[in-house]
Amino acid sequence: MDVTLPEKLKAKPGKGKKAKSGGGDEPFETMLHAAARGCDEETMKFLISKGADASSLTQDSLSPFHISLLYSNAPAVRFFLSLKPTPENCHPSRACADGRTPLRLALEGKGSQDKVVEVLKLVVKDATVHVVEKCWNESLSEGVKEVLQSKKGFLPPSAPGSGAGTPTTSSAPLSKKAQKKLEKQRAADEKAARIADEKARADAKRKVKEAKARAREEEARNKREEEEAIRLVEESIRQEKEEEERQRMEVERAARAKVEAARAKVEVEEKARQDERLWSWRGRRRR
Repeated sequence: MDVTLPEKLKAKPGKGKKAKSGGGDEPFETMLHAAARGCDEETMKFLISKGADASSLTQDSLSPFHISLLYSNAPAVRFFLSLKPTPENCHPSRACADGRTPLRLALEGKGSQDKVVEVLKLVVKDATVHVVEKCWNESLSEGVKEVLQSKKGFLPPSAPGSGAGTPTTSSAPLSKKAQKKLEKQRAADEKAARIADEKARADAKRKVKEAKARAREEEARNKREEEEAIRLVEESIRQEKEEEERQRMEVERAARAKVEAARAKVEVEEKARQDERLWSWRGRRRR
């Protein structure tokens, strides 16, 4: 089983120079990219143990680490961050080819708000203060802002000592109708993100399950071939021993026949001598 082979992707028109993946001249999505959308740490370990490359890139120049950030898959993010030495394209603060940092990718996560926050907690400590400031100005979620505030050295624009006594942005209160519409849209977006996340997770699990099944089949086939090879060797040894035994018994029979022939010859010669002495004695008595 080769987990480094590309998944089936729709061809995209290229723009500018493409980055190369770790697995060949053309970038492609591997099984590890697919698993990074929704699989757990054990699945990541399994694919890595089978030769999957954590530094490989898709056609969009995204590594499996980047995919795990975009799909708010905290277990996968945690796994990639734990790899030592750090694989190329898995650095917690280095931007991908299009300029988005891991923190930015995490903010764009397709998971629920709780999952986005969980992933942000894993990468915020390695983000630069400048990146955190940019994300702060674009973020509206209180949960996200709480995580960003935990960045050492970062002071929110409205915090004391930050050089501004009021928030950088203000807005008029929304009407109840607008609030309901906003909440409805937010709920629809979260539902769509949840459905997409569940589908990606199911697809990734299915692919990994198929990979494990192929691995088991390959292992069983190798075992059968090994057992057949052992049987042939044992059969060859048995036949060789039987031939050696047959030859030994043939040699023993020939030796016994030779001894019997020699004994018979001696007996005949002895009887002839005895007969000769008897006739000689009778001849002397007649005289």
